[in-house]
This record gives sequence, C-alpha cells and structure tokens, in this order.
Amino acid sequence: MSPSGHRSVVTGAYKDLPEALDLRRLGLHDEHRYDEEGFPCQRWTEESELDWVWGRSLTRDAPVLVPETYAYYRTRLVRPDRPRFLYEVSNGCAVGGSMPETILHGLMEVIERDAFLMTWYSRRTPAEIDLSTAKGPTVPLLLERIERLTGYTAHAWDTTTEHGIPSVWVGVVDEQERDGYARFLCAAASHFDMEDAVAAGLLELAPIIAQHQDEPADVQDLARRMVDDPDLCTSMLHHSQLNGRPEAQDRLAFLFDGPKREMAPPDPRLHADGPTDLEALLNDTVERLRQHGLEVLVVDQTTPEHRAGGLFCVKVIVPGMLPMTFGNRFRRVRGLDRVFAAAAEQGFDDVNPDPHPFP
Repeated sequence: MSPSGHRSVVTGAYKDLPEALDLRRLGLHDEHRYDEEGFPCQRWTEESELDWVWGRSLTRDAPVLVPETYAYYRTRLVRPDRPRFLYEVSNGCAVGGSMPETILHGLMEVIERDAFLMTWYSRRTPAEIDLSTAKGPTVPLLLERIERLTGYTAHAWDTTTEHGIPSVWVGVVDEQERDGYARFLCAAASHFDMEDAVAAGLLELAPIIAQHQDEPADVQDLARRMVDDPDLCTSMLHHSQLNGRPEAQDRLAFLFDGPKREMAPPDPRLHADGPTDLEALLNDTVERLRQHGLEVLVVDQTTPEHRAGGLFCVKVIVPGMLPMTFGNRFRRVRGLDRVFAAAAEQGFDDVNPDPHPFP
C-alpha cells in the first residue's frame, strides 16, 4: 500500500525523464471529471511534477519510472500533500514464493480484469462455457455446493481476448427472483488452464453471494436509485448491488445470447512430467503479449518482512490493458484505443456507459 522496501528517489516531470511512463498509456479519467467538486485526481500533463519509483520493463529488459501513487495505492494516506493524477487500486499486486511465480500471479489478475472490462465496455457476447464438460472434480463440486446452498444457478463465459490467455467471467443468476436477493452476481479469473480459471472464479464468487442475501430495504432502495443515477455508485460494493437489481438485468442480457462450447483443453505446459518451469512460462507470456503490442512492467514491492519469510511482492502493470476501477466517477478508458475499437466492432459509437458489475 505504501513504500517500505523500495523508496522513490526521482522527482520530476515526464517531459524531463526519458525512462518515465507516459500516463496516457494507462488510461485517463473522463475529462469532465477533473472539474467536479471533490474529485481527488488532478489533470496530468507532460509538465506535471510527481514522485517516481523505479520498475522494469520485462518486454524491453529496461528500467522504467512509474508514478509512486500508481505503484502504491495508499500513498495518499502517508503523503497526502503529493498530487494524485490517476485513481488506482490493487490491480496486478501479488505475493509469491519466487519472483517468476509472483509476477505471473500479478499478471494473471491484470489479464483477468482487462478481459472482463473489454467484454463489458464493448458489450461483446462471449461464448458460454458448458460447465458439465469439466474434466476434474473441483468445478463440479464447487457448482454442486454453490447451487445447493444458495439456490442460484451458475454460468461461466469465455472472455479471452486477442492474446489467447484463457479468461473467464463467472456469474450466478437467481432464477427464483427471491425478494432481497441479488438477481445477478459475478467474478472473474484468468489462468493458463481454463478449467482452473473457472474454479478460481467460483471460489471468489462464493463468499460474494453471501454478502447479497437478505439485503435490507435501505440497501435495495439505494441500489434501485443507482440504476437511474450511476454517479451514486461510489464504492466496490455498489457495483454488485446496482447490477443485482431486477431493473438492471436488461444490461446483462448480452451475456446470454452467445453459443455454448466445451471447456477448453488444459495447457500441456502445466501437465508435463515434473514441475512447471515458471520462468520459461513467464518469458513465453511476456513474448506473447509483446506480439500484440502490450508491454509488461513490474515494480518490486518486496519489503524486508517479505524477504524474511522467503516471499516476494510485486505490482504488474500492462499499459494499454483496462484497469479495474470502483465508483462510476473513477473509470479510466480515455486513451485506451483497444476498447473503443472493440465497441465499434459491436456497432457502438462509444463504450458501455453503465457501471460494471465486478466483482
């Protein structure tokens, strides 16, 4: 959340720092937001002075400067005097037992959230995954338990984007239309093995369901008003409350219009004899993304406490991929051409204006 093992030692403007990351590549806020009262982020220009922390481009094998307030998302609490130009959360943060493992987990989260948002903002109808075609025991057991204990019906959609790394959107629908229950809830996951991604998504979704059962009247009333006034959606929890309302279900209809397909086969690299070579897997993934014009950046967040436990901690950044944001005011799509091109392919002049339903 804040630097404790990796200090910022560079202060300056983007135009004066050759190694600095261009913030336009990360996606800027809607222009009019900067003029709103209380908006916590300032307009960024090439002349804006800010603190930078060193990271590394795995794609170019070169050092890169990342804004400290982007690399650590709670620096505003310990250094409230420093300007913030982008709203950012824990996208791409991960802990692991080796540096390749840690980077891979952070990268999978970035890919998962980008795939989810690319689908939402473009309103592209993904193929639904036939969950009965799972080969292992985990997905069927999770499905049985979730559906039996909650009364919801589970679905999963293949949201994999242009690079081909499997990503899924997992959701549950209350077909009984019970009072006080969210009609729709969801989560997402990415993994080299699609079946493992579905299992991870279901594991994340299960506790989310418990949060939205027997919602009190005031919560339901606010969610109903958020459907009509998206700027009332100001927190992570609001996104699922809003999209769980009956009045919002037409916004999700595009998910259910696609074909159904079997679970994708497992990645042979994960099931060969012996342990998976994580460094080779990471290098292959970085190269695959490079072929699609995407660069992988890593900020080492590892602290002395991590090192004492044999752990590593990183933030992975992929400029050009969509960042997950919470609160309708904070969405960041301006300058990210991929998503506008995807929306245009679906026949839309702009990206989906409604608040997303994640998580």
